[in-house]
Amino acid sequence: MLGILRNIFYYFALIRIIPVVCSVWFSDKKNCILKDILFYNKKKNMVAPPLASLCKLLYLDPYYRAIFYHKAGIRTKIFRFLLPPEDKITISQYVVFKGAVFAAHPYSTYINAKEIGDNFIFRHCTTLGNKSDDKPNDIPTIGDNVTLGAHVIILGNVHVGNNVIVGAGSVVVKDIPDNCVVAGNPAKIIKKL
Repeated sequence: MLGILRNIFYYFALIRIIPVVCSVWFSDKKNCILKDILFYNKKKNMVAPPLASLCKLLYLDPYYRAIFYHKAGIRTKIFRFLLPPEDKITISQYVVFKGAVFAAHPYSTYINAKEIGDNFIFRHCTTLGNKSDDKPNDIPTIGDNVTLGAHVIILGNVHVGNNVIVGAGSVVVKDIPDNCVVAGNPAKIIKKL
């Protein structure tokens, strides 16, 4: 009896996923979503076809759903009630993701940036935004291959270069050059890569 109920629940969940997947899989956003799926597969050591991975991520990972809905745009808005995104992660509608994003465990995260490059990884309590309400457009720009530790705060009109690792608990208020590791409050370069 328990096995039958489990199967019924699984197929009901699959029915909820199909309209969401179809709304993007057959659109111009497919390549953007595909980059994310391949990046997630690599980070989580998953071996599955992209479509199966997308279904699994949408079903099991509400944090991924928040990123997915942001990237997929308006066409998925009518299906969000079927698979709601996690409300503990907020992504500004103006953020431009240029490539793959991996949310390691992004509980209590706020992302507001001009542009975020490819292969961006972030963890919980990450805050990207402006320093004051008087200057709402003074927000960060993040380069490619940037990894943010837990509790990282990046504020103001700063540029984080390519291939940068920002240590946990760091506060970044000045530009960070390419190929380095930074940490501290305020963040300082502790190692060149």
